[in-house]
Amino acid sequence: MRTTLNRGWQPCVLAAAIAFVNGAYGEGVTENQEDEGESPTIELVEVRAVQSSSDYSVPTMNTATKFGLSAFETPQSVSVITRAQIDDFELDNMNNVLSLTTGVNVESVETDRTYFTARGFDITNFQYDGMGLQVPDGNISGDIDTYAFERVEVVRGPNGLMTGAGNPSATVNMVRKRPTDDFQIQTSASAGSYDHTRVESDISGRLGERVRGRFVTAWQDNEYHLDRYAHEKSLVYGVVDVEITDATLLTLGYTWQRNKSDSPLWGALPLLYSDGSEVSVDRSTSTASDWAGWISKEAQAFAEVVHDLGNGWQVKGTYTYIKHNEDADLFYAFGTPDRETGLGLYGYGSDYTEHNTMDLFDVYVSGQYQLAGREHDLVLGYSWSESVVDNFSYMDDDFPAMPDFRTWNGSGIEMNLRDIVRGGGDYKDRQRSIYGATRLSITDKLKVLLGARVSDWDTSGESYGLSQDSKYSGVTTPYAGVVYQLLDNVALYASYTDIFTQQTEEDINGSRLDPLEGRSYEVGVKSELLAGRLLLSVAAFDIEQENLAVSAGFNPMTGDEYYESSDGISSQGFEVELVGEISRGWDVMAGYTNFDMDANQQTDENVIRFTPDKTFKLASSYRLPWLPALKMGVSVKWQDETSRIDSGAEVVQDSYKLVDLFANYDLSDNLRLSLNVKNVTDEKYFTSLYWAQSYYGAPTTATASINWRY
Repeated sequence: MRTTLNRGWQPCVLAAAIAFVNGAYGEGVTENQEDEGESPTIELVEVRAVQSSSDYSVPTMNTATKFGLSAFETPQSVSVITRAQIDDFELDNMNNVLSLTTGVNVESVETDRTYFTARGFDITNFQYDGMGLQVPDGNISGDIDTYAFERVEVVRGPNGLMTGAGNPSATVNMVRKRPTDDFQIQTSASAGSYDHTRVESDISGRLGERVRGRFVTAWQDNEYHLDRYAHEKSLVYGVVDVEITDATLLTLGYTWQRNKSDSPLWGALPLLYSDGSEVSVDRSTSTASDWAGWISKEAQAFAEVVHDLGNGWQVKGTYTYIKHNEDADLFYAFGTPDRETGLGLYGYGSDYTEHNTMDLFDVYVSGQYQLAGREHDLVLGYSWSESVVDNFSYMDDDFPAMPDFRTWNGSGIEMNLRDIVRGGGDYKDRQRSIYGATRLSITDKLKVLLGARVSDWDTSGESYGLSQDSKYSGVTTPYAGVVYQLLDNVALYASYTDIFTQQTEEDINGSRLDPLEGRSYEVGVKSELLAGRLLLSVAAFDIEQENLAVSAGFNPMTGDEYYESSDGISSQGFEVELVGEISRGWDVMAGYTNFDMDANQQTDENVIRFTPDKTFKLASSYRLPWLPALKMGVSVKWQDETSRIDSGAEVVQDSYKLVDLFANYDLSDNLRLSLNVKNVTDEKYFTSLYWAQSYYGAPTTATASINWRY
């Protein structure tokens, strides 16, 4: 059986974008030559020296390598969501940021837990200022506020050189704000739909001749379109730079965030009725009880030392400590309801607590060296991390029957959460790595990047009765990239890296499966247009996996589920991204992704079904030349059809688009008014088909803000 949701549109953007850029590029060069009175030859020489003044791009980034390369020089697909984009489009949490990032899909399976995917695979590599976190499950609990970040950098494809594990999806690096030399202060307040209230404050400047500081706070409280659901969060971030000597800089920072949710979803809504027909209900429908709640707290402390060794060499060492706690009383609804009565769902409760600590350390030396009469770049480093997880859950498995879920007000079902069943885990992960990379300047136009990371993994403990013990030593993750500057503003590139991820699944004999392995190839072209103000990137990729763990049944002796290795999932496709400044005051970031996935028959084909093959993202803003106080913008997020097989029937989410608008008006040099309207077309859509349950995204919402800067 096939059911459908919300017919949308499919953009034919690639040809139009290329045609537009080609036309704009020609006009841009002509205009520059006329303004400066230079010959075409001189103009070509100057193109590479001009940096974009776009608020939507940055000159360099370190997530793909530690060489501080520009996106043009990096032999991989990279995207950056800048502070300007975060402010313009009110991207106050990581879900919103990544939903606007080229090639990244946000799978909001619940209100307070999210998965992210890229190129068909879960994203498990997350970083703060380049320090890798251990998130093997891939899901992020709570709401990561973005006010403490200057930008978010995303490298698509494996990044084993910098992370150790060559996950084929992407690496997300959250770059924190740092102190400024000049004193600055800004504060803002906003109010909007569903009792949305938010206040922010950011103060930065010199505290002494050799000391700078920055203090950031944010608080938000709002209800949502879902019945009974409300969320409150608080953020505090402080950072200090101390110039110990003229060559040594010490940075100390601390972040604290608290999330508190009332009546959050654990799981979501059923997709099908017992007769196989589609469940279609009001967007506000929720299966959360009125007593459910979810509180998470996270504290981060970091110390960073950078020392200039002279002659272009420096050493940098960073230590980060993270403590994450969760305390939740949750209610899960499962079953297949009757279409006429709405009955047939049952309840399941959990009193869940988690304590997770992480210690992260990284030190590396970088600089330039001479060889064969040319200057090359080198980085050598060592990293160490340890993560300790201790969680448990009291669960009530009486499974009381629920009333009609379509009209339920969340009351009337109580759980004895501390009297029935207890499960949980206590395990430790350690990783040690040495890494090195060099960027060889073969000629002025040809650069070759070679590197490798050698890692040891050690996991011990158990989770919900399953052993987590595993150990891998001397695992080498190689990386190779080449960039050839075909023209002064056009570069061809290719890159290769291995995929390696340890697996905890066991076979029928109770032995751990071999690690997930594979390889990734990427080729592309990057072109700086409009005198360097605009960057066009086109990439093609091919990813293959081996030894992917898939369920093979239940052991008749123990009753436990066991797994087998399969050929895994392969992914092939291409991406196009355009970012920068089209003309003075007109910034744009646009990305289109198109790929196909193949799977062995053993592999869960729903992975292929719920992952959109084609996506398009656009964020653009324009400051009116005849009214420079006014800045307006639009963002568009589109994805093609997805589906899921549930109980033998197919649920289909038709292609859909989400359109957001904003407008800023400067009342003075210091005071600004803003208006953001999201989902202006009031699209009704499922947030995800990642699981066999889902819920609807928010309808049209609006927020008004006032911002003061000094």
